[in-house]
Amino acid sequence: MKIKYRFFKNFSLKEVCKLKSINIYVDVGCDAFTFYENDETNEQLQSIFGSNYKNYITVVKTEFSENERINADYLSIKSSKILGYPQPEDLDGNDELEKFPFNVFPYLKNVFEITKRSENFGIIKGKQIGSISLLSEPKWNKKGIGTIYWLEDTFFTTPSIYENIFKPLNIQSKSVIGYGNQKPLVTVVQLLPQGISSSKLNINDNNIDEKTHIPEWEITRFHLNNKGFFPSFENHPGNFDFFVSQENFGSGHANYKEVFVSQKLYQLLKNNNIKGLDYYPVKK
Repeated sequence: MKIKYRFFKNFSLKEVCKLKSINIYVDVGCDAFTFYENDETNEQLQSIFGSNYKNYITVVKTEFSENERINADYLSIKSSKILGYPQPEDLDGNDELEKFPFNVFPYLKNVFEITKRSENFGIIKGKQIGSISLLSEPKWNKKGIGTIYWLEDTFFTTPSIYENIFKPLNIQSKSVIGYGNQKPLVTVVQLLPQGISSSKLNINDNNIDEKTHIPEWEITRFHLNNKGFFPSFENHPGNFDFFVSQENFGSGHANYKEVFVSQKLYQLLKNNNIKGLDYYPVKK
């Protein structure tokens, strides 16, 4: 396991020259570079930028070994393949004719029930009651699973991959609609989680960089820092191969569930060379 950081700053010529002396090459102006935790770069950056150098670290990512992935009972997933935007993206200037939340999230109307809403914190999606719309057939480009902007806890695959891998595990699918003709698209289906974890996650302050209590919703929302293993389950999460967390995550107006796959499903995806996902082992 290696923890990787991204350092982003508007660099001066003097800073560029100092970084070059330690074999880090950036351009004058806004630029970025990456480095790993626990190497000498940390001390070198502190000597160049002072004690506030951590203010310029914008992204944290943990890189796991295959051995760490195969030894996990469950893995959290994120998509490295984006298939586009849900439709409609906006209301073509008629936002004032629609009430919140569909004036802000028009692509959710008649697709999800909205269980909680707030102009300060966004919405919480409930039961799915309709099909998601995309502008056209997605371009898969050798990937087999993907997600879409604004709905990062929603995953899609091709009909053939669904039939061969997901359907035998009793994972359901849903048609995706073409926004223009309102007919089902033929190269993509939505994957439906089998359920919500029956266990909470062991989330502590070391796992998060933001925690927001939302009194009007009576929930606490988390934003993970992506350092190390994904937080463990308190108990067995249930007999699922594809499922979501109890907890809500996000920041600003974005609220979502974390999505998990079982080791069994991970092996099927890996052995069939299905690309498009990043995997984060859940701590045991």
